[in-house]
Amino acid sequence: MYKETLELRGHIIDSLILPKILDNIISHGGDYKIEEILIGHKKEDPSYARIAIQAASKKNLKNGALVLFASFGGGVTWASALYRW
Repeated sequence: MYKETLELRGHIIDSLILPKILDNIISHGGDYKIEEILIGHKKEDPSYARIAIQAASKKNLKNGALVLFASFGGGVTWASALYRW
């Protein structure tokens, strides 16, 4: 099992980035656990999520979340892969 911990910061809720990433992880045979989430109270407040993801292969892990992260622009002000096993 391959694992990765990812962080997102920005307008990830109202731009629907977070649900798109979670759907993509599942559609590529992976699984996820939201370890921490902070949702901004006002429209201009950014949100934050730390997500642990896992998949049976490196390819599924990469296709399920990491490639998708790279494709987002304006809604995410910061995205990071924290740990690699």
